[in-house]
Amino acid sequence: LIRRTGLDPALFPRAVESVDAVGRVTKEAAAQTGVPEGTPVAGGGGDAVISTTGLGLVRPGRVGVTLGTSGVVATSLDACLPNPDGMLQVFCGNAPGLYTAMGVTLAAAGSYQWFRSTFGDWETERAKREGVSAFRLLDRAAAAAPPCSGGLVFLPYLTGERAPLNDPDAKGAFLGITSRHTKGHFARAVLEGVAFSLRQVYGLMESVGHGVSSDEIVLAGGGAVSPVWRQIFADTFNLPVRTVYGSAEGGSFGAALAAGVTAGIWPDLAATVPLVRPESRTEPIAANVPLYAAQYEKFVRFYGALKWSFRS
Repeated sequence: LIRRTGLDPALFPRAVESVDAVGRVTKEAAAQTGVPEGTPVAGGGGDAVISTTGLGLVRPGRVGVTLGTSGVVATSLDACLPNPDGMLQVFCGNAPGLYTAMGVTLAAAGSYQWFRSTFGDWETERAKREGVSAFRLLDRAAAAAPPCSGGLVFLPYLTGERAPLNDPDAKGAFLGITSRHTKGHFARAVLEGVAFSLRQVYGLMESVGHGVSSDEIVLAGGGAVSPVWRQIFADTFNLPVRTVYGSAEGGSFGAALAAGVTAGIWPDLAATVPLVRPESRTEPIAANVPLYAAQYEKFVRFYGALKWSFRS
């Protein structure tokens, strides 16, 4: 790109691997930070990509889903494969010779945060009195609602959508509301809608041949602490869902693992996988899988039917 645009290469830093040493801590920096002088400094990486290292995604085919404000589906590749329409993002990976493909849905845990802020005043006040999280109280209500939320469907496009739609005009919606639906149904529908959106990203990766062959999903981020959300993901993907210790700080952990390779503690990033310790495992509930498969198809059709109205 630099050559094609005619820019001066001297204006840019040299490209290095995440585990390459790019320098050492100077005397001045050591005095300011407390890090010993001469400590190697690793190249590191971008937050989303380095987070995959913290989840152990340093071999092709493994899949991780991060539930932060946005939601990310990521997998490692051994080749840079096609990316039609730019729906996915493909980066150089943290391990030499690997690439990282990911798709981002804009409002994942952000959708749940919006629901709490807009409709969760009672839970917020009670949470203050009980010293618990308002999300835990909403989780209880969501867990009491049936799978598929009594037919209620939520489209989580509160700020437009990136993958898998690439539609800045997309809007959020609740569809199928009846007088039987309670706050618990709505809360669960939000969790399910986010899972459906990320399942659609996963399907996009499968369709373009991005080597997705995982036998489980590694779930991370703040949303991964919710047992009911973990179960919804397991049932929607029809795969076991695993969490790992420290996954909420996966980026920092991944950077530390890369730095450890730089310092010679481990020979390569593959050798760090045993340090990514399992925390929980959630199996799909067989009776729920076909229910969620049908609800997912309804979710996809709803966007297709409504997308033109979003533009008016």
